[in-house]
Amino acid sequence: MGEHHFKGFANNHLAFSYLKSEIEDLWNVEFEELDNTCKHKFRSRDDVNQWLIRYWHLAKGKFVPIGRHRKGRVYEVYNGVEQNQELFKIIKNQAMPMICINDNDNVDFEPMKERIKQAFNKILPEKSSFEK
Repeated sequence: MGEHHFKGFANNHLAFSYLKSEIEDLWNVEFEELDNTCKHKFRSRDDVNQWLIRYWHLAKGKFVPIGRHRKGRVYEVYNGVEQNQELFKIIKNQAMPMICINDNDNVDFEPMKERIKQAFNKILPEKSSFEK
């Protein structure tokens, strides 16, 4: 097998599904690394996480390519209602199967948090059994 070079993987902060057999596969190869990670109550600098499993399978070619926004999309929250109109519209119309809402250090999230909650309350007016 020839040498391979990976320039990078896109981390889109959406949910990924794995088969138990895929995790066991990696565990058999990298037992010590994964076992050491499991021994820490809190994440340490040397621990690995779920991205290792994703990268492992991407590098092995164990994936099915899909369109970039077919699965979902990541939205950054901005200061001001106007800059977030696309996000509110996506929520209201349930236009994406999955979304991730990110804030950052430059955003006063408190005013936007209430507006985002209002958007979700329009489509999900009743609490789930997990919230009761």
